[in-house]
Amino acid sequence: TATTDRREMVLRIGMMSDIQYAEKEDRIVEQTGKLRSYSKVLSKVDEGVKHLNSSGVSAVVHLGDIIDGQEHLGQTHKELDTVLEHLSRLQSPLHHVIGNHCMMADSNYLLQKLDLTRGTYYVRDLAPQWRLIVLDTVEVSLRSTWYKHVNMAKHYLATHQGEPNAQEWNGTIGPEQMVWLENKLRDSEREGRTAIVCGHLPIVAEASGPEHVMWHHDRLLDLFRTYSGTVKAYFSGHYHPGGYAKKDDVHHVTLEAILDSDKEEGASAVVELHDSWISIDGIGSLTARRLSTR
Repeated sequence: TATTDRREMVLRIGMMSDIQYAEKEDRIVEQTGKLRSYSKVLSKVDEGVKHLNSSGVSAVVHLGDIIDGQEHLGQTHKELDTVLEHLSRLQSPLHHVIGNHCMMADSNYLLQKLDLTRGTYYVRDLAPQWRLIVLDTVEVSLRSTWYKHVNMAKHYLATHQGEPNAQEWNGTIGPEQMVWLENKLRDSEREGRTAIVCGHLPIVAEASGPEHVMWHHDRLLDLFRTYSGTVKAYFSGHYHPGGYAKKDDVHHVTLEAILDSDKEEGASAVVELHDSWISIDGIGSLTARRLSTR
């Protein structure tokens, strides 16, 4: 629950990203030379759940890629059920963000299990002042379920060859979602609310690697610039080492992946939203930050 700190309401929410659970052999990741330990990820999730439960968060957001995905659909679904069972021990509502690996599951099964049958992008008002806006940054991708979105993805990749982020593991938001987002930001501004926006894919290269940035990220940045008085931060995952950048008065925070954490506790965040600043504290590999929002 939001707690009172003399003059202001402080909202505390938990965040995790890129659990990417799978029954796979541990392996060294070529790009980083680090061990990817699939066998330990569930114990890291359990540590994160314990930490967030003891921190009194009023909600938790998982920033996408809850599973890694297998060639066999039944195995993918079994692994999704397993990780959700571990996350069910959270004592506060869990909000899901769709990631590229999530789409290895059957879409109907995935949306039902993640409670997203009403839509993969949505708004939650977590406190009188604070609005959570969740985006589906892989709505348009090669793994999209709608042929129109798949064709848009193929066209993007064909016409942007050689660009760092023209990768099959990325994607973007569709035109209807873009209109929806602009309407939500306009409503938030009119109502005097401040927003944090969450999506799986980073939208500035400085907060990730250039190969992991959303296609058409400039469109989102333009919108955030227009509503920089409303949007205080954008939280993402996808780029496992994590990162941070500030652009046009908006803080871009890329959370470290639980899967690739070299700490037994994994990487889980407690994000405190104050009137004039945001603090990020956590366990394991998570980077602590204090960000001014004045």
